Amino acid sequence: MTTSKENRFEITAGPAREDLFDGLRLRHENRRLVFIINVPMGQESVDISRGWYTLNIQVDGIAVEDGSGSKWIVDLRDPTSTFGSTKLHGYFNTSTRKGWVEPVLK
Repeated sequence: MTTSKENRFEITAGPAREDLFDGLRLRHENRRLVFIINVPMGQESVDISRGWYTLNIQVDGIAVEDGSGSKWIVDLRDPTSTFGSTKLHGYFNTSTRKGWVEPVLK
């Protein structure tokens, strides 16, 4: 997996913990979750404009980040390839509902 911190985008709002895990458990039903992503000035590119993006994302995997029960490493799938890849990798805190994602480049 290849990622780059320069392609890391802030999650400003996301699902509750139960919804996150339901998204993984019901993945076979194409369950999607809403994440709000912010692309600030300086991170825009030819393909990605500055601003807020509402993504309907599938959960491919969840791993424990620190054992707190609210901090997770997530593997997500964006069928629209908003950030240049359908696969996204990131960190998400279900207490604050904030985190970050970055596209997984091949």
